[in-house]
Amino acid sequence: MDLGCGRRAVTLDNVLYVEVYPSVSADLIVEPNCRYPIRDASLRGIGCFAVLEHTRKPWLVVQEMRRMLKPGGQVFIDWPFLQPVHGYPSHFFNATREGLTSIFEDEGFSVDLAFTGAHQTAAYSIQWLLGRFAHNLNDPGLRQNSRRRSSGSSPSRWTGTPCRAGA
Repeated sequence: MDLGCGRRAVTLDNVLYVEVYPSVSADLIVEPNCRYPIRDASLRGIGCFAVLEHTRKPWLVVQEMRRMLKPGGQVFIDWPFLQPVHGYPSHFFNATREGLTSIFEDEGFSVDLAFTGAHQTAAYSIQWLLGRFAHNLNDPGLRQNSRRRSSGSSPSRWTGTPCRAGA
């Protein structure tokens, strides 16, 4: 399952794509924080990438993940640490590694790995904020100068926090 799939450029036949809005990639549209219409212990894996910060009660989503996973199933999470408010339907939470780990451990998961990726650091957030600031400058000369000074290599975009159901 790809929970909060958004719009995927590539989809796979063996993945259920789930979203809260009518995305062209979604196989199933659900209400946020609902009980998903998926049988208990029926999934081998769930990916949830940059989604949980947009849920009002992420711990309820984690409970649903636990319910839907087969024993030994895995969850892969990407949850921002220091990102500015962004996205749809809103941005409710950022989480530290420890916060993310505790939410999953409280639901009976064994956390195999939790780390802060390059796109989740304070430096990345500062770059993001300065980029938005530069974008909104009214003076074209200042905007161009700001962009030239702040351009650089872009950090990698993927990180994961694998968790296992049942131990």
